[in-house]
Amino acid sequence: MTKTKKVSDRILDKALDLAKESSWERVRLQQVADALAGAIWAAFEPKYGVTEESHLLRLGQRLYRRNDKVWGYGLKFIPHEADQVPLALMPASEWLSRL
Repeated sequence: MTKTKKVSDRILDKALDLAKESSWERVRLQQVADALAGAIWAAFEPKYGVTEESHLLRLGQRLYRRNDKVWGYGLKFIPHEADQVPLALMPASEWLSRL
């Protein structure tokens, strides 16, 4: 066997290391993901005819951006045709421009 590991072996080693992380750390990361997903859902999906965008706006500066653009980078709608969704929502949701 060679002294250098193949890339696939290094990836597998890294995956195994991540799996060994404490379960508490994984739970905390899952809670963060769940909170962000909930904030996005509440901002776009009306409940009793009302949306709640304040949570997403508070998290907005923490979303990933590329060239100062959050749409398609830190916040992406799926399927791919959804890249036009933010534009369609803008008139009804003036707060989107503040993300």
